[in-house]
Amino acid sequence: MPLQPQGSGQQVAGAPSRVRVLGKGRRPWKRQELLGLLEAAVVYHEGPLVAINKPPGLAVTSSPEQLSLVSLLPDLSQRLRLPDELHVVKAAGKEGSGVVLLSGCPGTTQQLQAFFTQLRRARRSPTTYYAVTAGVPAAVEGEICTGLTLEQVGELQLVVPVAAPSHHSVKRKEVRKTMTCYKILGTAPHCALVQLQPVTAFPSQLLVHLTLLLCPALGDHMYAARVGTVLGEPFLLPVGSAVPRTQVLGEQLLHRLGLTQQQMHHLPLHLHLHQLLLPTHVVTAPPPPFFLQTLRLLGLPECLSVL
Repeated sequence: MPLQPQGSGQQVAGAPSRVRVLGKGRRPWKRQELLGLLEAAVVYHEGPLVAINKPPGLAVTSSPEQLSLVSLLPDLSQRLRLPDELHVVKAAGKEGSGVVLLSGCPGTTQQLQAFFTQLRRARRSPTTYYAVTAGVPAAVEGEICTGLTLEQVGELQLVVPVAAPSHHSVKRKEVRKTMTCYKILGTAPHCALVQLQPVTAFPSQLLVHLTLLLCPALGDHMYAARVGTVLGEPFLLPVGSAVPRTQVLGEQLLHRLGLTQQQMHHLPLHLHLHQLLLPTHVVTAPPPPFFLQTLRLLGLPECLSVL
């Protein structure tokens, strides 16, 4: 049975400029360059709190191989004239873009964490993400509820869905029950702009939940391989047989994106943490240029707001 097409090797008109906008494959950031970028990306500053619009590809936690947001915090706190103990309260994942909330006051951080916990107990989400998906969810809006667990798949530790976790596995914290509310904000042929509000927090939760909708995020080179197609109809592949690889798109999407399949590794993850709810404010971070350009190329709504 034929799976999703691999895409031709033909050059698409405008592809080189598209690759430059995507920015993948660029040289590694230098420390001072990245500090300047983060300082210019401040979207909120009130008292001990500061929010930054993080670019995709920047790790939040420390990594011995590359610069990370945490490793830059001492210098960043000096530039922003904040306390030395600046720390991360909430952040978009490494491959995604969007809000990173930092705090220079442990007491304020505790109050915020209590506020976030209160929201989740009320089945409300403090965060609103936008994703561009390959495929259109079957329902206009709904909830994705499933168990998730970390599992060794080959040499990688991946997040795996567990449809009906046992009481004991949840109690032993081997499996975590997770929930994401979603709403389609716009559609075009073979793609959609989707609003995501995770009620729970688990590594890669949104990416895995989107695969369960059979609509992986554009630029998801980790979990998108779990969705295949037969005669144009998407289906879920077994986790063990869907190893991470560069995302494969159909010819129509590739053409509208101005890319060939061979250039798909340049495509960054189209998952953006757009808004974070605080007790008295809503922090908003505009999507990066490549995200907005993708919306234009695909014919999806460019006016992003929480509906």
